[in-house]
Amino acid sequence: MKIKEIKIFRPPCDSSSEFVSAKVFLHRDLTGLLPYVKGALSQSKYFPHGPFLKLMFKGHLVTIDRDCVALAKFPDNESARECAQELLDLLDDIEKRKDSIAPDTTPFNPPAVMDIFKLLPRKAGCGKCGHPTCMAFAAALSKEETDPGICPELSGEILNQLREMLGSGFQPQRGLE
Repeated sequence: MKIKEIKIFRPPCDSSSEFVSAKVFLHRDLTGLLPYVKGALSQSKYFPHGPFLKLMFKGHLVTIDRDCVALAKFPDNESARECAQELLDLLDDIEKRKDSIAPDTTPFNPPAVMDIFKLLPRKAGCGKCGHPTCMAFAAALSKEETDPGICPELSGEILNQLREMLGSGFQPQRGLE
């Protein structure tokens, strides 16, 4: 894939963050490739109204849309660039093999916030996850803005239920299994 530009940046909502994110702008439209990526990477989530895909790649949240690949949470610029190149190499490989891949346009339907909330152990909002309330945490999970593993109150069984509900793209940040 031919790269037009790579932007590496700290999240605008937290410029003091120790992590960087990357946006890779391409010289081509990936729209036609997205169903094949979904077909090859079953853990990816297809959103037809865009269209775009979300997936976890080497522990990093990735969004792929028409001409941009966004990758999140790297310790430094070089690791962001390396991971972005590995992902682009994977996309190239999928494109070369697309005749042998069944395209998948099954849309991802995120779980309802209330269904997530019902699984949370505390409903009062201890704030240990960084969100002001458990409802805010449930909403962030539904929008895939956070990881269920950041709640220290979750047991292994409940964490596994949440991961199943949210789809296989989430990986706990803590070692709970």
